[in-house]
Amino acid sequence: MSINRSGVHINKSENDKRSACEFVFSDRSVECSFDQKSEIIDYQDIKIEFGGNNNNLMFFNQKTDQIKIFYVEHDRQLLKFLSKISVLSKLISAGKKSKRNAHVFELTVLGSIVAFLVLIVVFRGPIFSPLATSIDFETEKKIADKIFKKDVEATPKKVQDALNSVVQPLVAVDPVWKDRYTVHYSYKNELNAYATLGGHMFIQKGLIDALETPEELLGVVAHEMIHVKERHVVKGIVQVLGPMTILQAVLGDVAGLAVLVSQGAPLLMLSYSRDLETEADLKAVEMLVQAGISPKGLGSSLNKIQEHYQKIIKEQPGSEILEKIEKVNWLRSHPEMSLRLKNLEDKIATMDLSKIKPLDQTSWKVLKSTE
Repeated sequence: MSINRSGVHINKSENDKRSACEFVFSDRSVECSFDQKSEIIDYQDIKIEFGGNNNNLMFFNQKTDQIKIFYVEHDRQLLKFLSKISVLSKLISAGKKSKRNAHVFELTVLGSIVAFLVLIVVFRGPIFSPLATSIDFETEKKIADKIFKKDVEATPKKVQDALNSVVQPLVAVDPVWKDRYTVHYSYKNELNAYATLGGHMFIQKGLIDALETPEELLGVVAHEMIHVKERHVVKGIVQVLGPMTILQAVLGDVAGLAVLVSQGAPLLMLSYSRDLETEADLKAVEMLVQAGISPKGLGSSLNKIQEHYQKIIKEQPGSEILEKIEKVNWLRSHPEMSLRLKNLEDKIATMDLSKIKPLDQTSWKVLKSTE
């Protein structure tokens, strides 16, 4: 009885030249036919090793000949046949065990990789956020300026000047940061505002239309300024985009990183954790008081935003409205509004408000009248 298989002959004396080979496995030897030659290897003199992917290849040669090596892709039938030959049974058993071990090793490695990726996804915040501070603010601003240049150019000068004038008392509080903020007027009608990379903040027309005083607007702006100052924005983007963000920034690939961030437009309006929102709220009222601006405007603006969208939900229930509201930064990423308002009230109750002064209304009226 015999089994035929096709395989390969390797001649190590000719730079590992490979030739097609036909094998005939009998009960005493294997006959190898290659390059119009034929060679018979007695099983008593054979050396067998297993290798290749999943140890699916069987390499063999005469123990005394290290020049000619043969290999064949084995299968269950071939191994079963060879296992019945007493002189080969131990070699074949060892090969099967090696193959099982290879499978176990591969599964272990695969499982470890999957577990690692799951950990990266689940704990990407704690892993990547601390690394975000390795991106200095100047680099962050270069990236942002490249992305938002068109927004700066698109805003009419009269409107932009009025907006800058309204926020100036707040921006001027911190001499280090006063030139790092860029406030944009957006003609979108949503009641929304958000901060993004490099100190760029967007105030939407719908929000300005809904608010009644500049103090209310500055409450919202102060909150977003804290997100910028505390690097919450870049931490959030690094958390979403991962270590490639950091690598590109460190290597100075500002253009590439700008494309990476700008292509992920939803990333520019980030959802922050409850702790970061609380930090932004409490530090915002401190900033407002330091600037001589009433901190009560933040709570008042929050109430107006919440009441506006609650009214919409009541009047126009449906998935389209809910999807629209889901995109509103101040509702989507600012959970537990009643608790936030209570925390703000408690904080303000402990503060000295004796230096609060009314704000000039001139620029505010320009913003309110913008069509």
